[in-house]
Amino acid sequence: MSRGVATAVLASLAACTTGPGLGDEVDVDVTVLGGSGGLAAGQVGVTPLDVRRGKAADLAGHTYTNDDGEEVKPPDGTPYYLDVRMVNKSDAEMTSGPRVYGIDTDGAELEDLNDLTLWPPFTPCPKHNSDSEPFEPGVTYTACHVFVVRSGEELDRVTVGDTQWRVK
Repeated sequence: MSRGVATAVLASLAACTTGPGLGDEVDVDVTVLGGSGGLAAGQVGVTPLDVRRGKAADLAGHTYTNDDGEEVKPPDGTPYYLDVRMVNKSDAEMTSGPRVYGIDTDGAELEDLNDLTLWPPFTPCPKHNSDSEPFEPGVTYTACHVFVVRSGEELDRVTVGDTQWRVK
């Protein structure tokens, strides 16, 4: 391997481990459904606070509404619980904060099972604040996001918009 290629590979690997992580707030430009029914654009301060690995048994007896609007059982795998603080730094009223996605160590995007934490009470996510709607200017809330990771993988990163945080 030439010195130039080796340097490029090392730089690429270093980029994989840098960037924001747990506890780092990043202001993210978002467009979400606004309080008046149209779209609202603004900036949201997003801080992943804590990640916890759960057990498959945590999900027994629970369902969630998937992205297709269907109420289904959670997928098989290991649940991870991510507490995220969001601050509406814009002048726009939003119906909720932006979507949070997980990425596992294999690079697969993971659907957030967030609504699983609302009804009935979901013990692994005690920090869930369902008072986040509407998400008015200046409001801060903390929500617990649930991601199920396939066997042999771990939750590696979370994304909001174009920003990724390392959580592993």
